[in-house]
Amino acid sequence: MARVVVGVATSTVRTIGEPLEVKRSPETGYQAQFSGPYAFAAGLFGGGGLGTALDDYSDELARDPARRALMAKVDVVGDERCSAIYPFQFPAVVTVTTTSGEVLVEEVLANRGGPARPLSDEELATKFRDNVAGRLPDDAAAKVRDDVLALQHATDLTSVLEPLSTTFQRGAAQ
Repeated sequence: MARVVVGVATSTVRTIGEPLEVKRSPETGYQAQFSGPYAFAAGLFGGGGLGTALDDYSDELARDPARRALMAKVDVVGDERCSAIYPFQFPAVVTVTTTSGEVLVEEVLANRGGPARPLSDEELATKFRDNVAGRLPDDAAAKVRDDVLALQHATDLTSVLEPLSTTFQRGAAQ
């Protein structure tokens, strides 16, 4: 890739694209969470969860030379189409110029997991598992997942709510 332009709602540019030199070289995983160039790199390098997960935003990965080389090629700009539908959607238009001069454009104007791009049951299960990891034992998480996926046949929600309420009570006590 010679150049990447990530177009987003104009009001989000200052959060994920300014100052650009800082956003292209976050020092910590926390800073990387507010970096459009890092999000693009993390998406290409792949990661956990449904493409990327919180573990993909570590201090070590934020300073990874290969990610830094890619981030150096990424600009973040305001895009009219994105601004027109924000905040109802969190869209992006990515334009990649290859080293041979070819221009590739990908528009993602609808949120993943929303009505226009729903998650599959498998993706929902993955998202749930990732969100309760370390908070709910694996066997309890699997039971809740199975019960939720069978809700259309349920007559009682106790099997779903009980393990979750125990988890939240335990978390509040810590």
